[in-house]
Amino acid sequence: MPGTGKTTLSQVLAGRLFLPLVAKDAVKESLWRVGATAQTFSALHALTAAHLDAGVGLVLEAAFHRGISEPEVRPHLARSVAVDVHCTADLDVVRRRFEERAGSEGRHVCHPDLEILASTGIETWPERYGRMELGIPVLEVDTTDGLVPSIDAIVAWVEDQI
Repeated sequence: MPGTGKTTLSQVLAGRLFLPLVAKDAVKESLWRVGATAQTFSALHALTAAHLDAGVGLVLEAAFHRGISEPEVRPHLARSVAVDVHCTADLDVVRRRFEERAGSEGRHVCHPDLEILASTGIETWPERYGRMELGIPVLEVDTTDGLVPSIDAIVAWVEDQI
């Protein structure tokens, strides 16, 4: 779900696990330069596949849509040992974070945060961005006030699973 701290957590997790990070926002921002942001998820999955084809594990970060994204993600599972670290947070906190980052210094112009917030109805986000049914281990992380469980516990859980 947007605004739950996925990017922040994935950056720390990738560093602690010594894995490359393939993050949706970075892909989208690169594609914006050539007017191709509509290809963000295709490019994200192509980058993921290229890493896996080369035998390189990775941390994949995006706000995946439950019921839509599974067919795009499943092919990666067949050639990897995958886990899902799923971030959640209180909706009031998510709304505040989303509003604060919109147009903030360092936020790329390709992210129409306020338009998204106005058009989608944040109350639908827990269902829209809920956990995907992928048949892999899942760890729920509450980011409402820090990380629960802690980053050390998250890293330990991932290492135990992979």
